[in-house]
Amino acid sequence: MEAEEKQDDGFELTRDAIKSLLADMFVAGTETSFITLEWAMSELVRNPAAMERLKSEVRASAKATRGRELSLLRRDDLGRTRSIGRQIGTE
Repeated sequence: MEAEEKQDDGFELTRDAIKSLLADMFVAGTETSFITLEWAMSELVRNPAAMERLKSEVRASAKATRGRELSLLRRDDLGRTRSIGRQIGTE
C-alpha cells in the first residue's frame, strides 16, 4: 500500500486518505454510543425517581457480584439492572 494508486476516476488512494477514512469510521461508530449515553443521562437527571431506582439496582448488582457495595462492575453485570433498559428504551 506504500505506492499511491490512481483510479480511473482521478481519486488517489494515499496513506493520508486511508487514515482519514479510518478516523471517520471510528468517530461514526462511537458517536451513536455517546449520543445514547448522553440522552440516557439527561433522562435520568430529569427523573430523580428513576435515577434512585437505577442507583439502587447498580449497587445491589455490585454487592451480589463482588460481595461489597462499592465495586467496579463489568458490562455483563449491568444486564441485571432492569431500569437501564426501561430508561433508554432497549427493553
